Formats: sequence, C-alpha cells, structure tokens
Amino acid sequence: MGLFGFFKKNNDEEISKQLENEKELLRFKKYQTSKKKQFKLFPKQIKELRMIGISTNDELKLQGIFYTLTKDRADSLVQVLKISYGYVESQISKQGDVFVICGWTPKMKMEESVLEEWVLDMCDISLIYECDFKGWATTLNPKIEFPPS
Repeated sequence: MGLFGFFKKNNDEEISKQLENEKELLRFKKYQTSKKKQFKLFPKQIKELRMIGISTNDELKLQGIFYTLTKDRADSLVQVLKISYGYVESQISKQGDVFVICGWTPKMKMEESVLEEWVLDMCDISLIYECDFKGWATTLNPKIEFPPS
C-alpha cells in the first residue's frame, strides 16, 4: 500500500466508523462530565431548598434548561419532554450558536430521591438527544404558580 493507500475507497468505511466511534466517545465523555457536575451541585441545591423552607412535602414545578446546536435537536427534545415528562410551556430560543430549551415540569414532590431521579433522567435524555442538560430552577415558593396553570 503506497503513501496514498490510506485514502482508497475501501478504507473510507473504516475511517468513517472510527470517526463516528470517536464522536460517540466524545459525546459520552461530555455526558459523564455534565452528570458529575449536576450531582456535585445536587446536595447544595437540596440544602438551599431546605434553608428557604421548601420541605419534602412541598410540590413545585421545575424548569429544565438544555442547550443544543441544531433546531431539529431542540424540536425533538421539546417533543420528548412534553410527551414523556409532561413538560409545559417549553420554549426554544437561539443564543449565538446554540439553541436554549427551557421548559416546566408538572408539580413534583421536593423529595431528594424524586429530584435525583429526575436529574438523572434529564442527563440521560441529553445524551440521547445530543444536547447538554445545564440544570434546573424553580420558583422557590410553593404558593407561587409559575408558569401559570
């Protein structure tokens, strides 16, 4: 095989597979990093909820925040969040080179196990739909309805 044998057509499939595998590996590493970040912040977020009087009996809506690079991915994510997780009021906005997806869940108990499972689900969805789960927020007051029902 000469110097240019590397570029022969029969190698294109191998090269393509290797690049896809590298792309998938990078996506998976990004997912792992994001998940570690979310769960590193998690105890602090729970502590802040408890400090302001939000108990495990309270039910609040959560806002999930995601970033992705294409409108198609953003649209797909909004659909799965709505269908599979009951998200309402999901919005997509373009900020520079990324699409930001924000949506509100139905009310859920502010129990640590419930929140932990939800965060893990959002991290997993980010891997499947090629986006980044950047975090979550809430109104911090169970008496305030946001977004309005």
